[in-house]
Amino acid sequence: MIISFEGIDGSGKSSQFERFTKHLAQNGTDFREVKFPRYGEKSAVLLEAYLAGEFGTDPGDVNAYAAGSFFAADRYASYKADWGRDYASGKLLVFDRYTGSNAIHQGAKFSDSGSREEYFAWLRDYEYTRLGLPKPNLTVYFDVSPETSMARLTLRDEAGGGSSDIHETDIDFLRAGAESGRAAAAYFNWSVISGEGDPDTIFAAFLKVVEKANFREVVRSRIRAIPKAERAGIDDKLCGVLLTLPEWKNCANVFLYESYGTEIATPRIIEELKARGINIAVPNWGSGKMIFVEPLTGREVKYQTGDIIIVPALTIDRKGYRMGKGGGYYDRHLESLPEAITVGLARDALLVDEVPREAHDRQVRILVTECGVTRF
Repeated sequence: MIISFEGIDGSGKSSQFERFTKHLAQNGTDFREVKFPRYGEKSAVLLEAYLAGEFGTDPGDVNAYAAGSFFAADRYASYKADWGRDYASGKLLVFDRYTGSNAIHQGAKFSDSGSREEYFAWLRDYEYTRLGLPKPNLTVYFDVSPETSMARLTLRDEAGGGSSDIHETDIDFLRAGAESGRAAAAYFNWSVISGEGDPDTIFAAFLKVVEKANFREVVRSRIRAIPKAERAGIDDKLCGVLLTLPEWKNCANVFLYESYGTEIATPRIIEELKARGINIAVPNWGSGKMIFVEPLTGREVKYQTGDIIIVPALTIDRKGYRMGKGGGYYDRHLESLPEAITVGLARDALLVDEVPREAHDRQVRILVTECGVTRF
């Protein structure tokens, strides 16, 4: 399992990384810690020259694809020569920065969301597919304002704790990095924790995220154990149950996800609801926060009374609380819609008695499985 700590410079992620590794050691956990970039290593020569301003003192003097390759090469060398065997053996690996740092810092070089998302897609393919780097099981993004970042970096430099590189001395680049980091967190489905405030409170929130991540890994293994053909049959029955809900009579818009992988399949749901004249809206993260848009036009769709929101879930407990993928985007979106009709879909065999939850987690109004409907 790989846990990666990410954030803009001065986000406090490295301090939380140190807390967590100390916590693991005190509890006798077998783990390995790795910090990126690996300054001083042969594989880091180009990235060190870049950060020192040898290729230009403005971060934009080196395009995101070139600079991203510098950092990716260092990670690849580390994987092949250092921790690859530990990963293959199943050891817990804890990273201070990893592949997400390219998305945050190099993604900051794009002024429009379309080009930035194109870069994110390139990174996903380049680092995970072409280089073959393992994907992290959990990436936690520590979110702070650019002003907090700059203040912390200034205090660090004045205290003699380091000298700022070309990424850290430019407040405009820090602002762009914060925007890119939030967009990356949404795109790659990272867990987001506020890095502002008391370090103890932040660490407690982080441990809760880790607890949920461990729970998700158990659920994912149960999902993978169901044969693909059996999953398809279950999902088809579930779709039939969902379409019988009386709430569809007053529904103008349905807000739902476009499924992939082992998620509960939504193509039939989408097609049948379109045939009934119900407008389809899907999530979009181009602005760095989740909104819903029409798939073809990209026009934003706002919730109105009577509409239905189908929330994705790995599993749902018998009280109606869901376990999502960890980004928290639906929970935040629903904060402003307390009266919304929310529907959770779950395969009956994967229901659990209780999922780990926090104060902001909300029940779904309606739970649908292939076996029936439960209302809360």
